[in-house]
Amino acid sequence: MDLLEQIKSLHCGISKSDYQKSFSDKKWQPEHPTDNAVIFGDTYLGYPVFITAYFFDGTNKLGRLALGYSNLSDNELKDIYPKVIDGLTKNYGAPQFSETPEIDSTTPPEFRISEMKTWKTTDSVISTTFALAESGSTMPGIGIIWGDRESVLDPIHQTPILFPVSYLGAVNSANA
Repeated sequence: MDLLEQIKSLHCGISKSDYQKSFSDKKWQPEHPTDNAVIFGDTYLGYPVFITAYFFDGTNKLGRLALGYSNLSDNELKDIYPKVIDGLTKNYGAPQFSETPEIDSTTPPEFRISEMKTWKTTDSVISTTFALAESGSTMPGIGIIWGDRESVLDPIHQTPILFPVSYLGAVNSANA
């Protein structure tokens, strides 16, 4: 099964142990000590990715899932991004929100992005960010986040911007 289809088959609220069973063939990183998160690496569309699952504190129920590409050249990212968008559009339809922000020199480099898109389903919000070094980003990459649309505990449905690129870039660099 394609990684995107495997992720789509999950639902928010499953237990950490059921989530890990769904990906039992993966090489797991040590659990994140403060974020109640588990991480594994894989390959998607021919490039390495890290998939991070966040579980709500106190319940160990899946609340958010992030897939990130980092440590790649702008050309590699430009090759992957349209394929990522095509895969998401195939699975979720056309995005409900799309923005290509203007490059603003007053925006801190860690928050500079080249494009972002958002899909909403009955129970989820899926957001992508695309950041390039040529746009001034200090952490170029592609991030995709799946979040629970209804949960007030999950900030993804409130502010689905930049988290995967900046955070996963730092995590992936630290774990590389």
